[in-house]
Amino acid sequence: MTTVETVRSAASIDYQFIARPAWLDAAVESSPGGTLDFLRLTTLDGEAMEAALWRPADCSAETPLVVAIHGSGSNFGKLPTRALGAGLAAQGYAVLGINTRQHDDGVCRENFYAIRCDIEAAVYVARALGHRSLVLLGHSLGCIQALFYAATSWAPDVKAVVLCGMFANFPRKS
Repeated sequence: MTTVETVRSAASIDYQFIARPAWLDAAVESSPGGTLDFLRLTTLDGEAMEAALWRPADCSAETPLVVAIHGSGSNFGKLPTRALGAGLAAQGYAVLGINTRQHDDGVCRENFYAIRCDIEAAVYVARALGHRSLVLLGHSLGCIQALFYAATSWAPDVKAVVLCGMFANFPRKS
């Protein structure tokens, strides 16, 4: 005999819009006519992370969204993410820059499986915001993390992977 039960969730990726983080440098700004919002995302494994969302004025579901993954010890408020966020938004793209677990003091403590959860959360939030065309952008060590996510997810809405500033100083990081 089958009983009818209430639908339950076993896991979820949550997000909420938040105030500008106090630690963030004043150089992080929106593009002219665009917007800059901040979010807190919670990954499937329960880790919270902050993100910045740059959008053009005419943002819609047709606007491609770039998920920006920084390098080891960096964050979305540093170059190149902050410049790319404002610059790409001025050209009609949305950019979601995330702080992965390897941000700031997390330098040299990378775990590809954990960072994959961070990228996955950003991709699901981008979809929840209505974007249907996504691009992964990796910088430094974020390059191979973006590649790892793309190679293990095969998501049809991820249309491209852009790599800039491949990581260096490998012996120090290994």
